[in-house]
Amino acid sequence: MKRLIVALCCIFFGGVLFGGVAIADQPGGTGVVGCGGAGSLGNSGVGAGAGCGGEATPTTTVPRSSQQSGQSSAYYYWQEIVNNAAQDPCPAGVSPATYQLYGPSGPLGAPVTLCPSQRAQPPPAPPSPVEALSVVPWPVLHVGVNPAAPGLAHLPSWFWVSGPGQPVSAEADADGYTVSATATPVAYSWNFGDGAGATSSVPGSQSEPSTIHTFAHKGTYSVGLSVEWQGSYTFSGNGISETAPLGDYYQDVTVDYVVQEVRSVLVPTGA
Repeated sequence: MKRLIVALCCIFFGGVLFGGVAIADQPGGTGVVGCGGAGSLGNSGVGAGAGCGGEATPTTTVPRSSQQSGQSSAYYYWQEIVNNAAQDPCPAGVSPATYQLYGPSGPLGAPVTLCPSQRAQPPPAPPSPVEALSVVPWPVLHVGVNPAAPGLAHLPSWFWVSGPGQPVSAEADADGYTVSATATPVAYSWNFGDGAGATSSVPGSQSEPSTIHTFAHKGTYSVGLSVEWQGSYTFSGNGISETAPLGDYYQDVTVDYVVQEVRSVLVPTGA
């Protein structure tokens, strides 16, 4: 998939007038005008010019979960129960304590019977989805755009993101449990800062963008991307083994994108 950009332009950069033709035979190609930048886009808006593609350095990356933080300690919990059928493992004259682990869907595993001399309290509760998310090695998001800063009003801009795209997995030990978590990106929601947005199922690339947007006016736009992740985790330990959903997890990034206007001019013959 190729892209051709031809613009007769007259643009001021730092008080100096430049004119010429900007051509790119594909996203990320080299343009004749304004391609001396490093191809990075940040708060300063510095980067490759019209006809050049570059990857943006994120200004923010804020993980957030659909699970409420207050659920962390109460998602799984042990409750003391009366279990007359349990064998009494305690010495004579010592009353045992029996505990059952509960989760959102009800009891999990078999009851655990303990003697007060062994442990006054039940085992620690397994990790909640919020706590399991903390072991996942979330990738750094790098937003790509073509044309890179400055973009051009009335010219389609291509957007993609590198970093996510494949499932991520991790394993860790916590409070006597072995936790294995896996998450997969499922949606990419774009906000272009001008009131428009788009959602894609793919991260895209320089040759096949995640989304395309045309800005109507020049300006500096705060372009946001939210990557939605879904997955599950397994915990085992303290006599319990269970697989549970992680819930929805969102990873956010915002970059500033500078858009300029290009106007054609008539040049007299021989001038």
